Amino acid sequence: MRTSRLLDGSVLVVEPSSYYSSLIRDWLSDMGIRDVHFCATAEQARSMIHDERYSVLVIDSKLEDGSGIALAREIRHAARCPNRMTPLVILDCRSTRRRVSAARDGGVSEYVCKPMSRRSFTDHFRKAMHDKRSYIKAKGYFGPDRRRKASVWHDTERRRQVPRQVKVADGHTEA
Repeated sequence: MRTSRLLDGSVLVVEPSSYYSSLIRDWLSDMGIRDVHFCATAEQARSMIHDERYSVLVIDSKLEDGSGIALAREIRHAARCPNRMTPLVILDCRSTRRRVSAARDGGVSEYVCKPMSRRSFTDHFRKAMHDKRSYIKAKGYFGPDRRRKASVWHDTERRRQVPRQVKVADGHTEA
């Protein structure tokens, strides 16, 4: 099922498994995405993430030299990283409430549980790609607004420090 080109940039996939790398390459190719870069370790990813801007990052949660969720948090908190506001999809084989919360709190845009189907992966990937949530900067957190539903608050603000929304003009810069 080939579709038109969905992405005007490249994708970085940080996946230690050659099996999943091959699947992801095929699925992205079927979506019309041709510019896909792969690496297998957090160290390789750090180098690539600081050198080039990507349109979407796909990171496995368990890397040989570290945690993918820790890498996501590192990307979000690195002030000079060109991918700080890039949509980030985490692949994880354990979808416990604690793991999903840790990923969300690390600034992850989407969470996909392995083993994954083509549909599950592509649905989450498209959602990350097209989701235009504001980015929030608050004490200990930087990432996409974790609230998925727009709601209106009709009471007094009780938070001591109100999170600052970072308005995104071109999808990659902070205001």
